[in-house]
Amino acid sequence: FSGAQSAGQAGTFFTGGGTDTITLAAGHTATNRIELFAGNATNIAAALTPGSVVASVAGSIVNAYDVPQLGWWGQATAQFGGPVTFTATPSTVCTVSGTTLRLVSSGTCSVTAGQSGSAYFAIATPMTRTISIAKVATSTSLASSTASVRIRTAVTLSATVTPASGGSLAGMTVKFFSRTSSASAWTQIGSAVTGASGVAQVKPSWSGAAAYFLMAEVQGSGLYTASQGTSQITVTR
Repeated sequence: FSGAQSAGQAGTFFTGGGTDTITLAAGHTATNRIELFAGNATNIAAALTPGSVVASVAGSIVNAYDVPQLGWWGQATAQFGGPVTFTATPSTVCTVSGTTLRLVSSGTCSVTAGQSGSAYFAIATPMTRTISIAKVATSTSLASSTASVRIRTAVTLSATVTPASGGSLAGMTVKFFSRTSSASAWTQIGSAVTGASGVAQVKPSWSGAAAYFLMAEVQGSGLYTASQGTSQITVTR
C-alpha cells in the first residue's frame, strides 16, 4: 500500500489513486473490513478475507481503523467481535473458568463457545460440543500389620485405593468390615479417608478368638467407581 496519512483524520490514508492496491497478508484467521471513500461519499465498502486484494479508486481515502492486521489500530480484538467465551452445562457435571474446563462428575457435559458482535460483524453463531464423562475405575487392596493377633489387641489395617488412570487417590471414604465366615453378615469395624498417598487406615481389635475375613470398601464418587479389597486375620486368646 502506498499513500499519505491525513493530517486531520487519524487512521485515514490518501491513496495516489488509479493503480494503487491494498493487499491483506495471508495467514490471518480473522475476516477484515476495508472501507474506501471518494470525497465525502462511500464509494466501496468491501469485506475482505486474508489474501484478498482490492483495487482503490481515483482520489480515494482508505479508513485504516478497520485494518488491524496492518498495525494501524490497536483494538484488533474488538474489531472482530470480541473474545470467544465458553459456558458449560450442567454445573453438576462440568464447569468452566476462562478456557479451563473442570469435570465434576460423570455424565454428559455440553460446552458452548460464543462471540459477541461489533459495528461490522454480527454475533457469531454459538457452537456446542458434548463430552461424555465416564467414571474412572478404582482398585482397592487391603493389608494387615500382622497375620495373627491376640484378642483385644489393636492391629493396623491399611487400604490402598488406586485409580485406573494411575497415581494415588486422596479424599476417598473407605469402610472396613469383618466377619467369621463367608455365610455371615459383614460387621463394620471402622471408617477412614484416604490421604495424599491414597491410603486409609484403622486400628480395630476383636473380643473373640476366631479366623476373621476382612474387607475394605471404597464408596466411590461422582468421578470414581466403588471397589473392594479383602484379607484375613487370625485372633487368638
